[in-house]
Amino acid sequence: MVTKHFVRKSKQSGFTMVEVMVVMAIMGIMATFRSEAYMSWRPNFHLKGAARDLLSGFQKAKIQAVRNRINCVIDFSGGDGYTVFLDADEDFTLDADETTMLEVLWAENYKGSLTSISDNFGASANNAVAFQSRGFPEKSTAIGGGTVTLQNTNNKQLRVIISDTGAIRISEMEGAP
Repeated sequence: MVTKHFVRKSKQSGFTMVEVMVVMAIMGIMATFRSEAYMSWRPNFHLKGAARDLLSGFQKAKIQAVRNRINCVIDFSGGDGYTVFLDADEDFTLDADETTMLEVLWAENYKGSLTSISDNFGASANNAVAFQSRGFPEKSTAIGGGTVTLQNTNNKQLRVIISDTGAIRISEMEGAP
């Protein structure tokens, strides 16, 4: 009787150390390029988000003014953001008995990506615009719209514009990089 013994050859599977090191080097190079692209992309993303959020805040103020039949103010006088509130006494100032609808802090919400925020709603201490009960904009000094200009750390600028009729839009600054 003849017995056959089968000898299995053990087949080793896996990666060699050289293969693992090559893959790690390639991943490191790719991560470097991705992080550079991300760092330039993030401020633009935050700028667009800030402009859309501001446009949304203006729209909310306009809707609340019409709904509640009283002025709704967007106040930029703090310099570090804006506040939207119902202004029952129409003095463009947030009083203790008035309702705050929205409060936004630029640095907190946009992680330091915004470097410049300016508006042309008024030269007085009341740096604000309001929407009347009919949906038209009003400044503390006159009837009419205005513009808020936002700039990020890449020097890209966007404007949020309120027309004299109350239309709100976002526009890129001409000549901006």
